[in-house]
Amino acid sequence: MSSEPKEMPCNPFEHDRYTPETFRVTAKRGFRRIDGHKKASGKAMYTKDIGLPGMLFAKFLTSPYANAKIRQVDTSKADRLSGVRLILRYDDPEIEGKRIVSTYGGEEEILAFCAYFQVLTLGAVVAADTEDTANEALHLVEVDWDLRSRRT
Repeated sequence: MSSEPKEMPCNPFEHDRYTPETFRVTAKRGFRRIDGHKKASGKAMYTKDIGLPGMLFAKFLTSPYANAKIRQVDTSKADRLSGVRLILRYDDPEIEGKRIVSTYGGEEEILAFCAYFQVLTLGAVVAADTEDTANEALHLVEVDWDLRSRRT
């Protein structure tokens, strides 16, 4: 008989043998997480493991510089790659100037053209049939950076 639960609990911190009230010392042995065995054995399901019919994979261009502007983006090579469904650019009329609420509560452009820190997502996003195709297409996007705005 397997000791693994049949399905994941709503709260992954639920316990299966001991009540939390019996633990008054941090890191006391005996408290076992229901999902612990699945995670330790590599059998747990994560969001990255889910694949749905027709699902696309998106990859964002990130800035290699801490302070730079995009002069021009050439996505023609990436557009010709088989499996690429869509490439959105910062200068597309559908999204140019549109803003969204950021994870920090402020507002930011959907795809900006200025980098204020390294690895900031900006410029372009590629949607493709597979993650490998999206990565390959992103590497084919050519960006002309204006580095004059950098401080010396």
